Amino acid sequence: MKEEKTLNQWRKERGLGVDELAERAGVGRSIGSWLYGGKVPKLKASLALAGALGVEVTQIRWGEKEEPQPVPAMPPRAEVKGNRSSVTREQYEMAKVWVEAGHSHSEAADAMGVSRETYYKALRRFAEEDAPQKADRGPTPKAAGSKPRTPKAEAAKAVS
Repeated sequence: MKEEKTLNQWRKERGLGVDELAERAGVGRSIGSWLYGGKVPKLKASLALAGALGVEVTQIRWGEKEEPQPVPAMPPRAEVKGNRSSVTREQYEMAKVWVEAGHSHSEAADAMGVSRETYYKALRRFAEEDAPQKADRGPTPKAAGSKPRTPKAEAAKAVS
């Protein structure tokens, strides 16, 4: 008989992060409810997850709820001056630890004392900062015979 484990146990055994498994399987944010919430994915997602883990779908014990692991406390909220985000780099890194341990993004946002909208904006901002930069290839070529439009030409065209 082949070894059976929960989805999360297979993920940990393979050394995959939650986001990495989701990306490999081509599934979205629902993965948290499958890993920790005891929810069972539809057949297509189940097959994709099993394939990403290199196991048969029958080797995964579906529907077993796991409690999130204990995590360190969220760092304190930053002072907000002007139009800056109140989410710090330290909080962003800790939020990744929380989600990896099975806590929801909503729980991380609540622990930071920010709205989910602010939380997700901060996640995007830090992810963009961490992404490798594209090489600058110079100015983009213009279409042959085209002239740059001026604001006056645009306004005149809109009026007529």
